Amino acid sequence: MSAPPAYEDLSDVWDSMPNILPAPSRHRLIVGVDYGTTYSGISFVTTDKETVDDIHVITAWPGQDTSSAWKVPTRMAYAVENQDQDELKEDQWGYSVRPYMTSCSWTKLLLDKLTESGQHDDPSLRSAIDEGILRLPSGLVNKNAAQVCEDFLRNLYQHMMREVSKRIGENFLKSTPMDCWLTVPAVWSDKAQDLTRSAAKAAGFGSRSGDNIYIITEPEAAAIATLKKHMQPESVGAPAPGDNILICDCGGGTVDITTYSIVETSPALIFEELCVGSGTSG
Repeated sequence: MSAPPAYEDLSDVWDSMPNILPAPSRHRLIVGVDYGTTYSGISFVTTDKETVDDIHVITAWPGQDTSSAWKVPTRMAYAVENQDQDELKEDQWGYSVRPYMTSCSWTKLLLDKLTESGQHDDPSLRSAIDEGILRLPSGLVNKNAAQVCEDFLRNLYQHMMREVSKRIGENFLKSTPMDCWLTVPAVWSDKAQDLTRSAAKAAGFGSRSGDNIYIITEPEAAAIATLKKHMQPESVGAPAPGDNILICDCGGGTVDITTYSIVETSPALIFEELCVGSGTSG
């Protein structure tokens, strides 16, 4: 697969997009997928847009109790494992997974067997928060971590396609190729990244003709989004080559710390990792 194109204006959270858009063949749909340990989110925009204010973030999710939410719980509950729940006729995901259901969460962390427990991990965290943490379905379901992740991502993809269709129109969606950017932890092995990509592809991301799927590390995405705000010529304290930055990603289940050195700021933002990041601290 060819190297991913540079999208210099597509970072951070974008919030608005016209309901009806033309569909020139040169335009593409850019989708950001934050596949998190505890929560996941999706944003999208077309390449004919110019500012971060044009990005739309999905805030409507099945089963949610609030009017809007930027992210959805990364959880799966299988109907076969919840036969005692009369109302559970099909598998549930996200907000539709209720506390009383037998469920699977934090499954993403099981994709990387090389990620060991750290000295700061809390051994009681798993039992204190939820019995579904880091568990896999058994019995009639009997799925591995990659399959559970695929099931969640499939629901995420299908919901994303419905929401994008509502926003830009079904015909435009069908005729516009899509680039999907999927985030992964910086400390993940190549095998774990490949498993994530394969699960996302099997779930639908990057599966249409002309669609692509790219992997980007979580701190790298955060650095791009943050630094882009300060790279305008009139910005005070704009980043410059040689500057060093530290990204601390405090997620719902893990904490990742990575440091970068800025190599170039024009024509594109380029930085390199100064040291190996650390993560999965509970």
